[in-house]
Amino acid sequence: MEKLGSKVLPVVGGFVNLAFGYDRLAGGDTFGALIEMMAGVADIASIFPPLAPLSVLSTALDGYMFVRDMGPMLLGENFDIKAREDAIFEKAGLAVLRVRLTHLHLNFQILALSCDDKGRRCRAKVSRRN
Repeated sequence: MEKLGSKVLPVVGGFVNLAFGYDRLAGGDTFGALIEMMAGVADIASIFPPLAPLSVLSTALDGYMFVRDMGPMLLGENFDIKAREDAIFEKAGLAVLRVRLTHLHLNFQILALSCDDKGRRCRAKVSRRN
């Protein structure tokens, strides 16, 4: 059971991160969506022994997202990482990426995410919007 848990938890956490990323994308937070999705992919990939160090990356990305979301509440309104991220996005010429990701979100919708009782297999039901 211990071995199973060490494999299932990162996969479940990865899918949760991917769902959070989709939710952020739906809310217009492109940079936050990218971070959440990278954390999710790193979580899932970390179950393979050569890629196990990616769990550290996932934890770091989750920590960054925590500070990003909770910072303004704990440290005041002047602590706004999101505004700085937007400026970096624009300076790096990544505005096109933001538009494409938003367009991708508008074309597809995740209807359901289901996993079997042991968490070994998860499936997303996706529909294409017209």
